[in-house]
Amino acid sequence: MERQSRRPTHRLYIDDSGTKEYSPDGRYDAGNTRYFVLGGVLVAVGAEREIGAVLRSVKERHFGLADVEVKSNWLRMPEERRRRYLAPYGLDDGQLMSFTDEYYEHLLELEFTLVASVVDKRQMVERYREPWAPPRVAYDLLLQRAQLEMEGEGFCAVEMDEMGGATRSQHARLLQDGSELQRDMAFDRLVGNLRFVDSAQSELVQVADLAAYNVFRQFTEHGEAQGVPGQVYEYFQRLSGKFRSDASGRIQGHGIAKMPMHRP
Repeated sequence: MERQSRRPTHRLYIDDSGTKEYSPDGRYDAGNTRYFVLGGVLVAVGAEREIGAVLRSVKERHFGLADVEVKSNWLRMPEERRRRYLAPYGLDDGQLMSFTDEYYEHLLELEFTLVASVVDKRQMVERYREPWAPPRVAYDLLLQRAQLEMEGEGFCAVEMDEMGGATRSQHARLLQDGSELQRDMAFDRLVGNLRFVDSAQSELVQVADLAAYNVFRQFTEHGEAQGVPGQVYEYFQRLSGKFRSDASGRIQGHGIAKMPMHRP
């Protein structure tokens, strides 16, 4: 059977966080971040409409209309928060926090699985003479998480924010030839062309944005210290139960993959 004829039972929605380029001088800061992250939301096709309806209803209760884009940078940065949410909808910071809390509470109740990939650009340059571009590495890593999760479960199509950094040609090449990073890993559970979408029009890409940003903040603030008491970014902690994990609940290497791999 041809790959393209397989109907997807699931979709993976992707967004990114962090800058995509290596620093020419090796220094990383807010202008060029050390980490580049892709976050993904893996969801059964039949659950998409319900998830969208629930999240839109939360927006409507707090903003007065459902067509409001949730974006991590806008929620975090004071000027963007004022311009995007507070001034247009007559809210104060407390009311916006009430929205955020309710939004996260519903995320925990909805049926989907989070995955993420992290590229440490400083370590890539230290480890490899000619390191591949961070989006190229991150996209391969993220599809590996989806492939492993989907084994025996059906087939998965991929939708991504327009600015996410992957390309249709890379996607097609990976589906045809398999992973460039993991020997003998075929992406036979992934189907169709990579579809780019406007995050403002996709509730699930907006959730992927939150996932990517929370993982980005976790690594930026605490490195690889996931699960260490006192070293967890608050909003990553809130969503941690939604990430793919092993039977013991371990996320590292299962729901979140990093390149290069940590060397003790």
